[in-house]
Amino acid sequence: MNKNPYEIVLCVGKQHLQISLITIDHIFKYLNPVRVVIITALNNSDHYHAIRAEYPTLDLYDEDMIIKQVSKASISLHLNRRLGDDSRAGWYFQQFLKLAAYKLVKTPYYLVWDADSIPLAPIHFFLTDSIVLAQPGKEHHIPYFNTLARLLQIPKQADHSFISEHLMISKDHVERLIHLIAQKSVDNHWVYTILEAVAVEDLALSGFSEYETYGNYMLSQNEECIQFREQKNTTHILSTRFGSQLFGSLPRQMDLNILRDMGYHYATFEVWDNIQEKKIRKNKNLAKLYDIINQFTRLLGIKKIIKQIIKKKIRTQINK
Repeated sequence: MNKNPYEIVLCVGKQHLQISLITIDHIFKYLNPVRVVIITALNNSDHYHAIRAEYPTLDLYDEDMIIKQVSKASISLHLNRRLGDDSRAGWYFQQFLKLAAYKLVKTPYYLVWDADSIPLAPIHFFLTDSIVLAQPGKEHHIPYFNTLARLLQIPKQADHSFISEHLMISKDHVERLIHLIAQKSVDNHWVYTILEAVAVEDLALSGFSEYETYGNYMLSQNEECIQFREQKNTTHILSTRFGSQLFGSLPRQMDLNILRDMGYHYATFEVWDNIQEKKIRKNKNLAKLYDIINQFTRLLGIKKIIKQIIKKKIRTQINK
């Protein structure tokens, strides 16, 4: 039983339906959540019929029913009114859904997890009962902090970025954050208050980050409530965003096994990555060879050497 029980929330778009099935399976295998919540379009629900039978604590929610008076279509209208371009409507919508997911969960915390990031090992998300561990990011996108300053009058609070493939969120605190934003405008819904705080020149690209907003808000309230993982201590976890470049956007279990044995805690498989088919075939053959060698019970010395050579070939590609 988790000392800090939590639910996991995935917002899944059409492009991530297939990979999300692998992710869900590995979430239940390694992360031990109380429940997994999938937020997706209603017409995607049949895609999860089989896996829901396998995992009774997997629940689906219609994305257009999470936030009252807000849908992807309504955000499209707002962006068209201000920009004449609604191409980022889905990108903004999924951020608002992650914040509003507090209404769906029953545990004090919930973990927002990217649908294309596959867990490969157990991960701990709390340093203590009240201190959350965050994966440090390197991104520093100035428009995010300009919006934060206009919205909450809060400057950047941390040297690292909160943007990662996951973030543990306090249900009570995100509710307070949304209430605070809602108070900024009597006429506007909190979602549109956020969008109005984004400068027009930034709105068409990337003008708001839910992770940077929540993380910096939390540190402004209590600087000890979140601690970034450190590379040189036991809180560190290893991840790669280059999964698709190595094994394609839909990895096999043997592909994941080699990444697991290399010490990765999770790997991300982005659908828009520049994929080189020849390189992927070569890596898949290496993964197959690795899997075959693993089945041998004799010749342990030779087996270990060959496995090390295979892992080195994969690692060299990640470190380029």
